Amino acid sequence: LPALKDRRRSSSTFLLPLKKSFKITIRTEGQSVIVDFGAAGKLKIPCQNTLQIRVILLTLLDNNLISTREVSEALGFSTVHTLNLTQKLHTDDISALIDKRKGQQQEYRFTPEVKAELIQQFVLDIVSSGKSSGKL
Repeated sequence: LPALKDRRRSSSTFLLPLKKSFKITIRTEGQSVIVDFGAAGKLKIPCQNTLQIRVILLTLLDNNLISTREVSEALGFSTVHTLNLTQKLHTDDISALIDKRKGQQQEYRFTPEVKAELIQQFVLDIVSSGKSSGKL
């Protein structure tokens, strides 16, 4: 009887079901970036939500679910910059992805009075000669 046979040293005939691997694709449609998980569904992110797009795509990259090339093409960055951002996201969280540049903090060359005088002279030159360039 097979049911009473000692199976402790025999190989198992039971096979685990194979995991269904799915391919994640990234594409741009209109004003949205779409992350397609295949049968699992789609994620639609508006293009103006740049931080959200970066976080999602870089997180997928950090977990080896999509390639660096796909992410760098979707974000418009080089592969090196994409890998640097992935590392920053992994170590420093989302705050590392926020642009912290502030721009010029003060007027260095001209005061507002000097700027106003330059604009007035420019307008007078246009009115008197009809040309806006220095060429004759």
